[in-house]
Amino acid sequence: MKKFTKFLHSPKFMFYFTFLLNVAFVVTFLIIDPKIFAIGQSVGIALALLVIVFTISGRHYSSAGIIIVFILPLFGLCLYIYLKENKGSSRRRRAWQNIAFKTSSVLLPNQQVIDDLVSENGYQGKISNYVLNTTNMPVYQNTTTKYITEADVYFDNVLEELKKAERYIFIESYIIEQGNLWNNIFNILKIKARQGVEVKVLYDDYGSANRFEDSKIFRKLENYCIEAVPFNKIRLFSSTIVNMRTKRKMFVIDGKTAFISGLNIGDLYVNYKQMYGSWKDTGLMLTGEAVWSMAMLFLTDWQFATKKDVDLSSYRTTIATKRKANEWVQPFGVSPYSLDIHAKNMYASLFSTASKSIYIATPELMLDRDGINELKIAAKSGIDVRIIFPTIPTNKYRHLVSQEHFVELIKAGVKIYEYTPGFMHEKSIIIDGTTAMFGNISLDFRSMHTHFENAVLIYGGNTVQEIKFDYERTLNSCHMLTMKDMRSRKWTIKLWSKFLKLFEHIT
Repeated sequence: MKKFTKFLHSPKFMFYFTFLLNVAFVVTFLIIDPKIFAIGQSVGIALALLVIVFTISGRHYSSAGIIIVFILPLFGLCLYIYLKENKGSSRRRRAWQNIAFKTSSVLLPNQQVIDDLVSENGYQGKISNYVLNTTNMPVYQNTTTKYITEADVYFDNVLEELKKAERYIFIESYIIEQGNLWNNIFNILKIKARQGVEVKVLYDDYGSANRFEDSKIFRKLENYCIEAVPFNKIRLFSSTIVNMRTKRKMFVIDGKTAFISGLNIGDLYVNYKQMYGSWKDTGLMLTGEAVWSMAMLFLTDWQFATKKDVDLSSYRTTIATKRKANEWVQPFGVSPYSLDIHAKNMYASLFSTASKSIYIATPELMLDRDGINELKIAAKSGIDVRIIFPTIPTNKYRHLVSQEHFVELIKAGVKIYEYTPGFMHEKSIIIDGTTAMFGNISLDFRSMHTHFENAVLIYGGNTVQEIKFDYERTLNSCHMLTMKDMRSRKWTIKLWSKFLKLFEHIT
């Protein structure tokens, strides 16, 4: 049943169903009575105009989407209802904001750390203050970071730290899938739970649906004293909040150590099995004060999913960690329930501070017009703008839409590289080799507007250099796209990608 429900809420189903509905509407009334069709079409256009007014007056809109609504009113209206920037009910929104306010009240910024960062680099201080003022998540110094370039090595580190847990383990993931990786994690969780360690697992109900042969696997975890809770549980007749998925992937152990990456929990992501060539992703391990922010981010999601309060102070841990010289660390999360479009504005802030280079690794490139123009302006200003993008896609539609932006970016001087061994899933941005943003936020509409995402900003220090070095090394496994490559595409591919771009908010 859940498989069918998931299908009903999928973008593909909504796209094809609403389109066929519009075709059936036209054909039926043309056959019955053209006059009735004309009346229905007039009503549809009137409603479409109303939608267009609301769309344009909103925080963002797509001119292509407006064209669709006007030409195919029924189709466009259905898509608008499905895709509109739905903040959910006011009750859910207030609930989220109240929880976020409570958790942020225990995240007290250190003014001296802020002043030191501003003194070291004014542009970095500007970005840090924006994050603090919009997410209430401060910047830290007493934190060490370890950049891990291989997915299997990343999870080896995760497993080792899980074994050391004494008080609690928090796990949040979009996908948890049956396989060797989950078995290795589960075996440790069972042991730690028996030892009295509190284990909480938060999984996205949409992303993790139908990933196990045993459909009741998560319920059965309570038999091992493991709390497992779905985020935004999908139901047959649920509202469009099903689009608001948690794409956060993190492990928090005892409030001392945390991990963040783009890696879901599944064999595909560590190359135990290969469906899209070699899967390229990396991870970050944090030890020290900044872990507290990640613990609070998890507990915000946990309270929202369970509708139960927790004693936040009981998870606080005193940490004595020697900081890296001239390195500042700032974990943060973005939410569709926020009034500010954090992810989009974050990218804009990062791009605007660049003076030498902008290095981007992303599985998708579906920016709005503002984002595309920011990259073009940077490249035309002499800034070295590079983007690593996968050769083998996991979603052909999104891949084609992303490629539609390549032509104008390449013309502007942006260097775009295809990762030839397979799929590039890393999401990172490196500015001038001094600032890095690493985590789960992709350069696409859904990631910026409708998903719960998290990332870490690192200012200065060796870790930024390590991320930059790995990026440059990865370029050796890439093919740089040229205008000749783009022109040599089949005309059918060019036409199809232009058509799909009209629906880039749902592909």
